[in-house]
Amino acid sequence: MIFDEHKQLVESLSDFVGEERSEVSYSVYLDRLTPVLKKIKEDESIVFIKMDGERKRDLFTFLITGKALDGNGIRMDTDDFDGGMSYVCIEYARKVWNWDE
Repeated sequence: MIFDEHKQLVESLSDFVGEERSEVSYSVYLDRLTPVLKKIKEDESIVFIKMDGERKRDLFTFLITGKALDGNGIRMDTDDFDGGMSYVCIEYARKVWNWDE
């Protein structure tokens, strides 16, 4: 699957950001990505998650944009929530923080 690599890298990226895990867990990926999302916010970047009930496929749109990306964005349209969320966060870390797993 296209997102396998990104899903596997979530644990490593979360450790890189270095914040304790939350006691409450809704999804393995969301739990581990919470500190990553906080760090993205600290960069004054914006994370969009859209769920489109009118679409037949690619129901979720994930987008990260902001100054740190020089006006560009990282976007993924997919049916895989965890995969899409993992993808935009991993790609952001690679581009903005020069993160190399």
